[in-house]
Amino acid sequence: MPSHFIGPVGIVIVVLIILLFAAPKLPVLAKSIAQSLNIFKTEVGKKDDKGEQKPETSTSTTDEPKS
Repeated sequence: MPSHFIGPVGIVIVVLIILLFAAPKLPVLAKSIAQSLNIFKTEVGKKDDKGEQKPETSTSTTDEPKS
């Protein structure tokens, strides 16, 4: 195997191959990662410094009275 495919040239070739074959799947992957991060942030935010669960508070943006 030629040694000129090792290093920066090899990395560029791998990135191009990934973009060529996986391009249609990249937006779905990005959306999935974003949703996972949002869930993780909300779960971490529920705990206080002692590691105990904080009670969930309901933040409603509507001014309609609940019946």
